[in-house]
Amino acid sequence: MTTPAKQSHTTGDVARICRVSIRTVHKWLDNGRLPGHLVPGSTHRRVYREDLRAFMEEYDQPLEWLDEPVS
Repeated sequence: MTTPAKQSHTTGDVARICRVSIRTVHKWLDNGRLPGHLVPGSTHRRVYREDLRAFMEEYDQPLEWLDEPVS
């Protein structure tokens, strides 16, 4: 039995969803405010959707932003 893959977002996605710069997202990741992980074999970081949702709830960001399409 396989487990479903967790949905994750790029730092650019997180920046668009939270309406901040990518640098701000990097600061959140660097200081531990927002949990994230490295893509194996690269320097690219991703944020699991459930971690982003918890972050947005904790910092009173509108959760409806999470459901808007990221383009």
